[in-house]
Amino acid sequence: MRNVMTTLVGAWACLLPLMGIDIPRDNIDKFDLKKGIEVWVKQISNSSQVACRFVTQDSLYGKPHIYPFDYPKEIFNEELPSFLDYCEEKVSEKKGVALGLVIVGEVDATDLHHYLASRYEKHRIEENFSDNPVQLSRNHSKDIEVLLSYPQKLQEVNTDDDLKRLWSFYLIQSMAENRFKIATIEADGKWVPADDAKSLLPTLTTVGHGIERFWSPNVSEDRLLKSYLSAVQILKERGFSENELADSKSQLIKHIYRYYDPQPDEIKLVEYYASHMAAFIPCSNYESFMENSFRIVPEINMTDISEVLKDSFKDDSRQVLILQPEGSSLTESSVQATLGQFVSDEIEFKYTEPEKIVIEAEKDAFLQLPMTDDEQKMIQDIIQTVGPTSKVRLAWLKSDLEKKKMKLIHIHPLRSIAVMVTDPYTKQCLGDIMDDWVKRTSFMSDYNKRLNREVEKDNLMLYVPGFCLAVKANPEQVRNYISNCQWENLFWYLLKLNH
Repeated sequence: MRNVMTTLVGAWACLLPLMGIDIPRDNIDKFDLKKGIEVWVKQISNSSQVACRFVTQDSLYGKPHIYPFDYPKEIFNEELPSFLDYCEEKVSEKKGVALGLVIVGEVDATDLHHYLASRYEKHRIEENFSDNPVQLSRNHSKDIEVLLSYPQKLQEVNTDDDLKRLWSFYLIQSMAENRFKIATIEADGKWVPADDAKSLLPTLTTVGHGIERFWSPNVSEDRLLKSYLSAVQILKERGFSENELADSKSQLIKHIYRYYDPQPDEIKLVEYYASHMAAFIPCSNYESFMENSFRIVPEINMTDISEVLKDSFKDDSRQVLILQPEGSSLTESSVQATLGQFVSDEIEFKYTEPEKIVIEAEKDAFLQLPMTDDEQKMIQDIIQTVGPTSKVRLAWLKSDLEKKKMKLIHIHPLRSIAVMVTDPYTKQCLGDIMDDWVKRTSFMSDYNKRLNREVEKDNLMLYVPGFCLAVKANPEQVRNYISNCQWENLFWYLLKLNH
């Protein structure tokens, strides 16, 4: 999987210019029903099945729910009413809102429109959506459930700049949710992950959601809310770490890949369209959107994140939902008072590029480590040979590879590692080595010895600033790996970075 995605990203990065790409809208038939329910239909001639998604939003938790329904076209119309009955029941149970229906395949759009318009003529779905900033409800247990959300309308995607902002917002959501998880645990609460909406795009809200393990009159009932609000203040002031961003970008690429197919079938398309409906943004052309996403996500850096962070987590958009047991004294006014203690609109994370704070002498120290151009090419050649080559073939090449390695033994390990992870194809081949247990074991055995030898001589920390500039890594993270001699973790970290 890693190889395929890396190849896709690399290929598109070479083929597409950096900025100014227009992303066209997709051609979809649309019509509206009662209660604001939308219907999107994508006709595919000679299709054998019809893929359908019913898109709703949970009024309490702000997350979309996308219900699937895929049937052969011959019986689709027959089974559709039962599917809609089921979805409407779920919407009623969750006190949510029905957003719409997305259908991909060969269908009779006129008959479909007539049936759906008739079905919803009497407003069968009740809307129970509330936008009150503070909502308190009773539950039947002794748990306290707390949710903090920041509704924000997403910007529609017309250019690659819009796309970068969209994915930056997705990454902020992902990283913030991890921060909320930590805040929950530190407040002695139980983290409850959000339901998997199976949605490609970010949702309208960034959500923290936790349940207190124990409830007692002696325990502050809003401590989980305070923990969430404090976490928001910290991330607005300090942002995220380079390691957090690298991990989230790696996960995002895998997430996008799950929705990608060079020749998408009905199911891939209907999930793609339903994600746009759930995000309340017009649907962009599938091929253009996906290919540009693979190119743009690796380009996102901390400067992009800090820019989007400025407009996120606004105090006037906060919504708090608290489910509390009988006997709780928490009131709307007390929650409002807590919100007043934690303001973040005036807090702004200002990111400084590492290059601006590194001492010149430290940069020069790494660059002055001896290595010729021929030696650099030899390092690349070894990695590019070992990575994609079968283990049987490598057995025949072992003698030649050992001779080359002996010629490079004098090169400082950080200098050679930088060569491996800054050339795209060499980095890809290094990923192949790390993904193979046999190759990784042999490779790490060699580098464990070399790096441990330099530790004994206290000959690594001096070169960390220049090394991190070369590979665009976080110096604090690299120093941590070196201090703990976590060499394999260091390589995995470097492989995740965007060079």
